Amino acid sequence: MKYVQADKGIIHPHFIAHCTEIGQLIHWQKQLGQNIQVRQYQQLRWLLINEVLQSVIEIDEPDHLLFPHLQVLADIWRTLDDPSSVLEIGLGAGAIRNYLQFHYPNTELITAEKNPEIIHCYKKYFGGHASNNLHCQDVLLEIKTPRTFDWIIIDIFSQLEAPVFLFQKQFYDDLSHILAANGHLFINFLTQSDSQLTQLKRLLRATFTKEVKIEKISGYTNHILWLHL
Repeated sequence: MKYVQADKGIIHPHFIAHCTEIGQLIHWQKQLGQNIQVRQYQQLRWLLINEVLQSVIEIDEPDHLLFPHLQVLADIWRTLDDPSSVLEIGLGAGAIRNYLQFHYPNTELITAEKNPEIIHCYKKYFGGHASNNLHCQDVLLEIKTPRTFDWIIIDIFSQLEAPVFLFQKQFYDDLSHILAANGHLFINFLTQSDSQLTQLKRLLRATFTKEVKIEKISGYTNHILWLHL
């Protein structure tokens, strides 16, 4: 496929740079100040919010991970025991959710996404038509839940800047109450600022008192932050 590196199955940088122009527009909605698009080219279908690429799905095999940072996450997950429960914060086009549902069918997976239009697009266009445990809920309310999860996965970038609460200690205090003993926290963090990365790492250490591992995704602004209780 022209826009995918066939040797690794990773989306080509040309595709990322031109994803607002490539292919056919199959859905457009402006809601709550957000411009939501779904576009398609051959077997690729992708979601954009305010022209920022969220995730890409291969229609015939929606569990395939096509972004390098997601492949890094999957490499980490394969080294761990299967979780009994996962909380995913942020849905996008459902690339992570599709992967987890396929590879961890016995895991209870809950996804929190506050925008109902994103959930609608996932169900209609990205293989999520039969999904349950999709909570249309603000993340700051979702993490008040009185239960724990083995894994918590945070991937919530709809804009180029990180959400403000990712730099607030109260957010991580709340997460610490729902992350199970021996649990794992994963954050996909996009930044070009070393100071932002340092600030986030400091917050995580102060809250969880555990080592924070950082995996920089070469050629991208993604950083995978990972800690284990």
